[in-house]
Amino acid sequence: AVEEATSGSASKAGPTHRAFALAAEVGLRAAFGFREQKPQVLIVHLDLPSRLRPLWAGEDPGGVLPLAAQFLDSQLAELWALFGDETTYLLLVSPYGMAPPRPWDRLLANVGLTGRWPVSPKDSPDGFFFLLGPGVAPGGRVRGARGADVMPTLMYLLELPVAKRLSGRVLLGAVDEGWAGSVPLRLVPAYPWPRW
Repeated sequence: AVEEATSGSASKAGPTHRAFALAAEVGLRAAFGFREQKPQVLIVHLDLPSRLRPLWAGEDPGGVLPLAAQFLDSQLAELWALFGDETTYLLLVSPYGMAPPRPWDRLLANVGLTGRWPVSPKDSPDGFFFLLGPGVAPGGRVRGARGADVMPTLMYLLELPVAKRLSGRVLLGAVDEGWAGSVPLRLVPAYPWPRW
């Protein structure tokens, strides 16, 4: 499918194939690395969109970006099938979201004066994070969260003390009321630096 999607752009084909191969390797390493013992926390950085977006944001006639989304969706489904259960946390984080085109760009595209509108992190709205697991409020939506809030929130849900030095805060709006009522928020001044 990648071969077909990149057939119209030879200069982008190599970097695109390498990005998909790297993403596949990351998924395989995560799956096979923990087949003996299920991890308590599995963190996988799936950077396929950030590798492909600069190449294909302006024009994507073969549908490389939708293909990447389908690939990542299947990869996450496989990892969840291997490691996911009622005690597992699933956390998806995106540093930026997708923005609709500005009215002027839409008008120019609709009258045929431009092709597809470019998308960049600079022009996009804030990112998002999706959280599933024990203690997470179902169907909740938290506004005003920052990337720095992800770590303290996950630490609280894992019942670990949260360091006061962290610049983020626990997003209590993402936490189930029953959980928040039964699990105290424990704070520590800081965690010591590891000695190597």
